[in-house]
Amino acid sequence: MQRVLCVCLNPAVQRTMQFQGLRPGQVNRAIKVETHVGGKGVNVARVLKQLGVENVVLCFLGGKTGEIVKEKLQQQQIPLQYVEVGSPTRICTTLLDVENHIQTELVEEGTPVTKAEIEAIDRLFAKLLPQVNMVTISGTVPPGVPETLYAEWVTLAHKQNVPTIVDAPGQLMLKCLTAHPLLLKPNWQELERTLGESFSSSKDLKSVLQNLITQHQDRTLGWVVSQGEKGVYVLTKDESYRFVPPSVPVKNPIGSGDAMAAGITAALLRGESMRQAIRYGVACGTANVLTPLVGQIEPEDVQTLYPQIQEVPF
Repeated sequence: MQRVLCVCLNPAVQRTMQFQGLRPGQVNRAIKVETHVGGKGVNVARVLKQLGVENVVLCFLGGKTGEIVKEKLQQQQIPLQYVEVGSPTRICTTLLDVENHIQTELVEEGTPVTKAEIEAIDRLFAKLLPQVNMVTISGTVPPGVPETLYAEWVTLAHKQNVPTIVDAPGQLMLKCLTAHPLLLKPNWQELERTLGESFSSSKDLKSVLQNLITQHQDRTLGWVVSQGEKGVYVLTKDESYRFVPPSVPVKNPIGSGDAMAAGITAALLRGESMRQAIRYGVACGTANVLTPLVGQIEPEDVQTLYPQIQEVPF
């Protein structure tokens, strides 16, 4: 049975609050409140589960909020491997203004972890790696975690012939360039912040990515750069293309990139080509915006959307 290790070192208790109309500076009463587990890697795991792909989440957990994470994942039948830390797991809140179709994210930063806790999660990753077929590494890390850790894990996975998909900001991603990941998957804005430059056009983006691939001489490395409704830009050493999703009613776009990573992973494990897998991932990311919760899809929506994804030049 195929299995994926979903790395999520900075999980959160995620509260989603819906308002008929959110009025800043006034008393706002929610029409609906839901609590679930957040964090990019957890979102990936949740969508993989909805796609019928077995997975296990690797994370740090602490305090009463950490207990909530364990309880919620157990309810969703998502296996969990974790290192207990002294600091409580963070809480993040999504505010949905259904009247104006506006989403607001209130993000609590993670609290520091110790050297011993980092060493423990490193050992746990190495223990789990031989038990999985792919690894997804997503999101930020708590303070104290070295920015080289993701690259070290990607290198270890590469040596054991386990493909990795990395969706992380800043140096956490850049240091993976020499570690032989299968895909790097930032969004357009994240990549601009990471590289410290702005792309005025897709031509600029393509030039920058080509230079990075040439510089590191890795023929296996692929870039998947999402730009919301404008589509997803894909570039490898040998080809480039762009997938554009159909226009759909947006309930909540947060977590769409994580749903896309899950879709790509699921399709690759089925033996589909990279091109087919990324198209499937775009369908999953688009399906996510149709649901009010973060990192949620309906598989039937994915099947409906898949043939509507257009491929255009990049």
